[in-house]
Amino acid sequence: MNEQAYEQALTYLSRRNYSQTELARKLQQKGYETSEIREVLARLCAAQIVDDEGLARRLYEQYIDDGVYGNSYIAYRLQQKGLEMPARMSAEEENRRALQLVRKRLLDSAGQVTKRKLASFLANRGYGAGTLYAVCEELGDAVLLDTTGKKSYNKYRQS
Repeated sequence: MNEQAYEQALTYLSRRNYSQTELARKLQQKGYETSEIREVLARLCAAQIVDDEGLARRLYEQYIDDGVYGNSYIAYRLQQKGLEMPARMSAEEENRRALQLVRKRLLDSAGQVTKRKLASFLANRGYGAGTLYAVCEELGDAVLLDTTGKKSYNKYRQS
């Protein structure tokens, strides 16, 4: 095994935790061979320096503690790192967190928000349509239809 590849991996890991997938990408970008990378990763895993399950659990808990993201966003971010999602929030918990987030960050001074803005806000944070409907139902009259008179660019709908 190439000791340089191992030392390079340790240098990366001294800055932050990496998953095996991320570490393999970084070593590959440095020009190390696939066989060398496999050996380095096996050695790091055997020494418990790299632990994908533990990293996935910590990142999941961090996203949950932030209280900003839904299951879809968290799963996507973990997938980018080559990690499996260790758990999922229940639909009720996800709806409760989304409602709390909307009340905290999105409602205007009159306590209202347009449905379009609400939908965009939640979708960008990984909340699904079911959560949107639950939040709209809970907010009731605080959710306004967009009546700005903007022309629709949907070719199937006439405005």
